[in-house]
Amino acid sequence: MMNASSNDDGFGENPFRTSTNDFYDINPSPVVQPQLHQSPQQQFLQQGTAFMQAAEPQSSFPPTSGLTGVMKPQQEQISSMEPQVSRGCWGTIMMLIDLNTYKAYFDVDAEDIVARIRAVCLDFYKPEHFRNNVLGARQTNGLKGPDLYGPFWVTMTLIFLVGVTSNMHAYLHRSDVEVFEYDINHLMHAASVFSAFSFLLPAVFWVTCKCMNMEALSLVEWECLFGYSLVPFVPAVMLCVIPFTIFSWIFPLGATIVSCSLVVRNVSAPMLSTDAGRAKAPPLILAILASYLIFFFVIKFTFYTHRK
Repeated sequence: MMNASSNDDGFGENPFRTSTNDFYDINPSPVVQPQLHQSPQQQFLQQGTAFMQAAEPQSSFPPTSGLTGVMKPQQEQISSMEPQVSRGCWGTIMMLIDLNTYKAYFDVDAEDIVARIRAVCLDFYKPEHFRNNVLGARQTNGLKGPDLYGPFWVTMTLIFLVGVTSNMHAYLHRSDVEVFEYDINHLMHAASVFSAFSFLLPAVFWVTCKCMNMEALSLVEWECLFGYSLVPFVPAVMLCVIPFTIFSWIFPLGATIVSCSLVVRNVSAPMLSTDAGRAKAPPLILAILASYLIFFFVIKFTFYTHRK
């Protein structure tokens, strides 16, 4: 019988032998479990499971921060790319023909329109009051900023009123009313004159300011100011129906003074706020005054001239 305390020569230490010293070993060596032999199919399945666990995302669904937190980096990346796209010529063209670009400028209700019309009639003489305290240079919680709905509505209303009142004026100032015929050309002329003055002329002034390096007002602010400045002409053209020649001079002239004062008092201060503007703005302001004077004579002699 072999001695259990001796080492098996040639075979190494007996793994099944216990020693009394093991009870006093503070840090015993870990017991290594013998590895069982695995078939190739089991090894393949084990490797596939480990690969799937490593590829699985660590976050749970739905994420704790919500979908907004997940989409925020993408939105920031897209928003950071938008200015670069808009700087290009093609991006600017696509922005102009996209209807969503103008949606924000029609986000007004009846109360906003009434408040702005009232301010045009009552506060036209106050410097920058209509632009800063009624419109707002940009959209805020209290002010919705410049809009295009009001100018469009005022312009279309004037086109219709001038087309009607000019024919009534001609009828009341004719002696041979039996042969009077309604002139549809008044409506066409009114559409051309008021559309050009309300939308085309402010765009010309805006381009001129850009060429002169005076970016005091945006294009929408120019359009909004000129559009709302036509409000005094609404009662003026209606009063021109009175069959007295003097009224066809007084009421359009008074409306022209109020309208011109509103625009000049709201655009002068922004254009004169810089050193370059103080030298370049006065000729532009004189051009605005001249345009209103020409506009007055066009209205008087095109639609309300006494004809017998």
